[in-house]
Amino acid sequence: KKVRDFVEAEISIEPSKAPLKEVATFIDLMEVLSDETHAEAGKGVLREPDPSGKIEDRFSDHADFLLQEYGTYYSEYGSVLTETEKVGDLGAPRLRRLGLHLGTKSNQMLTSSGGDPGKALDKLVEFYAQTLQAHGKNSDEGAIRFFMLDQMIKCHVFPNPVQKSA
Repeated sequence: KKVRDFVEAEISIEPSKAPLKEVATFIDLMEVLSDETHAEAGKGVLREPDPSGKIEDRFSDHADFLLQEYGTYYSEYGSVLTETEKVGDLGAPRLRRLGLHLGTKSNQMLTSSGGDPGKALDKLVEFYAQTLQAHGKNSDEGAIRFFMLDQMIKCHVFPNPVQKSA
């Protein structure tokens, strides 16, 4: 009885902090992308790296670097992401909300990087790598980097500014 009373009085266990739902979606996705045993790992074939021309139009000074980065990582992670989006249990609403979250967070990083998408991309990767580690999840920076580049092309990361009508 004394031991139990002592333990209860002296040891407190803090409840684990649950991540935001959007971050939980990201964590789940990174676990899949980082799984080198996934059947689609390393099978990506890049056909059109910037179909809407977003990178070349908006970030023309950095386009070569960003497109080369995307192509480099696509061969390893592209097919896994495509397969996960098709048949994964993450669901369209979760991915859509993740896209909204990424838009806000990435614009903050882009602003703090003076508009340099390369620096902002590095900050995003570092931020989410730390987030994954804080939640005890294994991932790799390549998976995070590829996903951010993919989402940049899809206009979720560094979304284009809304044009104001006159």
